[in-house]
Amino acid sequence: MSLRALNLVARVCSCRVFSPRLTFTIRPLPSTSSLVQPFALHPNHVPSRHYAKAKNAKAKSKGGSAKSADDSAAADVEPPEFDTAKFNDKMQRGIDGLKRELANLRVGRANPALLDAVQVEHKGARLPLSQVAQVTIKDPQTLIVVVNDEELTSVIERSIRNADLNLNPIKENANALKVPIPRANKEIKDSLRKSVTKFAEKTREHVRSVRGDARKELQKWQKGVSEDVSRKLDQAIQAMTDKFIKEVDTVVAAKNKEIESA
Repeated sequence: MSLRALNLVARVCSCRVFSPRLTFTIRPLPSTSSLVQPFALHPNHVPSRHYAKAKNAKAKSKGGSAKSADDSAAADVEPPEFDTAKFNDKMQRGIDGLKRELANLRVGRANPALLDAVQVEHKGARLPLSQVAQVTIKDPQTLIVVVNDEELTSVIERSIRNADLNLNPIKENANALKVPIPRANKEIKDSLRKSVTKFAEKTREHVRSVRGDARKELQKWQKGVSEDVSRKLDQAIQAMTDKFIKEVDTVVAAKNKEIESA
């Protein structure tokens, strides 16, 4: 029997086939219906093909999520409070210095404090007069300056003369100077007013300089806050500046009134 016949028999039943060389059993093959189970399609089914997402898209998605999380966390962190107090203190120190300068501008009466602002060049350094001499009152119109080192007498004389105090010291002896305090007259008053104006403008410049420093710091700080908060802080800085400028005007007006009434 040929192989074709054997296959035909194998489809019908199982049998053992003998051959002069081999003995084997032929079993029937399973039917096609038992191997493949057909599946029903929905009447409206449309065939489609699905593709895997690209790796870079997935990475981008992860990165975007991480970035969003970081931004969200940063937004939740409240920025530190902007410190206006330190700038207020700096402006106040300028006003205090102005008051000290104007207190030294005395009209018509002797007072050792009148020479507190005098600086003396000594051994390459600038020293307060009080460190190299003693100042006393001789009479209501005269101060006496006793110099510790007579080599400094001439230096101290020039320092007093150039201190914008409208004073002209006179050398009494090797280590003493007499400083007459001029009586108030129109010339003296005009000179004092000029000195007041000079000190006042210096203080105004100081206040405006502090305002500039405050605004520079605000520009660095405002990156983490809203525009509305930043604007309000800038307005607070300007209001603080206006307050101290007005105080300069008040102090100057009081001093000019004192000069005028002397």
